[in-house]
Amino acid sequence: MIKTNVLFVCLGNICRSPVAEALFREKILKSGLIGISCDSAGTNGLHNGEQPDIRSIKVCEENGIFLNHISRQVTSEDFENFDLILALDHTNLTLLQRMQPESSNAEIHLLRKWDTVLEDLNVKDPYYGNQQDFVEMFEVIDRACAGLVNSLASGQK
Repeated sequence: MIKTNVLFVCLGNICRSPVAEALFREKILKSGLIGISCDSAGTNGLHNGEQPDIRSIKVCEENGIFLNHISRQVTSEDFENFDLILALDHTNLTLLQRMQPESSNAEIHLLRKWDTVLEDLNVKDPYYGNQQDFVEMFEVIDRACAGLVNSLASGQK
């Protein structure tokens, strides 16, 4: 049995990371893998306690993915509770690396490490864009989460 706790992290935890959490959870359920859990958080606490952006909810609903999340900020405990912390872009990767306590064994990577189409390692933040930007964000995250699940299923991280 694989035991992996995965945390997806973006800036405000209302657009990209809750979508990644929901997509990953759905793919894990469909794969039959057990012992894997996930959550999402933001490096910035500006949106703490808020539901996801309505455009993220809409793109998930259009793709049959249930998105139910309340935003929160990354805590020092996250570095102890999660094995794999996945940033959605380089800015958040750098912030996470700076925040990581020396005692933490969590691996921190960019989510797009597992994307099969690597135009850019960042998942573009759609917050200031339109619905099409959220559709494109969803497609990128969907590919990366599929690659991550395949990697976990083969015993790799």
